[in-house]
Amino acid sequence: MIEFLRYWTILMPSLSFIYVFLPLSLFCYYAIPHKQRPLGLLLISLIYLLMVQPWMASFAAGLVLVDYIAIRAMKRYAVARKLLLGFVLLKNLAMVVVSGLFFENGAMPLFLGAAVYAVSSTDAALTFYREEDTDTNFANFGLFCLFFPRLYAGPVQPYREFTPQLEQIHFNFKCLHLGFGQFVQGALKVVLIAGQCAGLVLTISEFPAGDVTVLSLWVLTLSFAFWLYFTLSGYSDMARGLGVMFGIFLPMNFYYPYQSHGVNDFTERFNSTLSAFLKRNIGAPLVDKGAVPEILGLFWMGILFGLWFGPNVNYLLWGIILCLLMLAERRVIKLLSALIPTFFRRIFTLGIMLLSFALIIGQSVHYGIEYMRGMLGFGNYTLYNEMIMYQIASNLVLLILAAFFSTSAVNRLTRLAQKTIPRVADAVSVLINAALLVVLTASIL
Repeated sequence: MIEFLRYWTILMPSLSFIYVFLPLSLFCYYAIPHKQRPLGLLLISLIYLLMVQPWMASFAAGLVLVDYIAIRAMKRYAVARKLLLGFVLLKNLAMVVVSGLFFENGAMPLFLGAAVYAVSSTDAALTFYREEDTDTNFANFGLFCLFFPRLYAGPVQPYREFTPQLEQIHFNFKCLHLGFGQFVQGALKVVLIAGQCAGLVLTISEFPAGDVTVLSLWVLTLSFAFWLYFTLSGYSDMARGLGVMFGIFLPMNFYYPYQSHGVNDFTERFNSTLSAFLKRNIGAPLVDKGAVPEILGLFWMGILFGLWFGPNVNYLLWGIILCLLMLAERRVIKLLSALIPTFFRRIFTLGIMLLSFALIIGQSVHYGIEYMRGMLGFGNYTLYNEMIMYQIASNLVLLILAAFFSTSAVNRLTRLAQKTIPRVADAVSVLINAALLVVLTASIL
């Protein structure tokens, strides 16, 4: 996971994207007739992929073409529908695994957004297999799979919710302003907070074995939790903001997961669109039809949830443990939750999730379990030492800001202002977004 962290910290928004690619793309996009905009945006997405990795655009276009042919054949040849669906599903699973193995061995992933593409393609294939949608327009399908803002970290969205938006896309200055503001805020999450948290994680992870303490392990996992949240939610916010600017509305993907009052609540808030996809297409069909008991349905969901991060035993074990905790909470702890105040349930849930994150930070299952034991006070670890106290003191402002912005406090204040003084709130938001753009530009420089 440390190598994964190093890779994601370099995927920052660039000045050329903000000041050149984005304005030109928006101008070209809204200059063409609205009926041709899905195709235009698909071409823009392929151009973006071409800029990021030159060979990736042709590879991604080939994948879209193969999947599109399979889906069209699914509609035409009813006897081969299951075979064609199985082909798409196995191909997508293999792509995620191979892409992850490339990265685990020190190479670049197979292509940017392999996991997001795989989930999107799978959702579309299942939608047509169940005959929940009949729209087989190539541009719509290709854009659904390759819409460039969401390739980094989603959010994923059902095909039947995404494509209806493409029928009528009109230019709107308010959407342009709101979308750009959300994009800038998401970019600052990644550049400032996530980037600084990544530095703290790397620093603590390189402590000599003799200087590792109980407190250093807790700070390590807390910093990692902040990095994970602000990276993934930041890229999701950027995707949602860019989507609004192009007239496409994407769902919220991270709803302040570290203030969850239970493990089940955490999964509803953390990467919620992926959780919804797994429940909709894996958990619910298996359990509701009586194919497997609830525990096995959760087991398969856990495997796929962990596989999202990569084909690593630590990630898979983390996903399985997460689903076992969900099952235990539903069957046992639920009876006691009504007696425990919400505040204490949130603290307990955060502690449980930090313990689980120790498993995916470790370079192997052995190290992950050792980190968890150390956090619980087992082993030959002192409580703290000067080295970790120095790191805490040096990064205290960062940790406080990360803790504050990982809660819904700012969102609640914003909604209150929009409700009570809407005109003043709109004017202030323009000024704040302009100031944040200046900060973002300076940070990238």
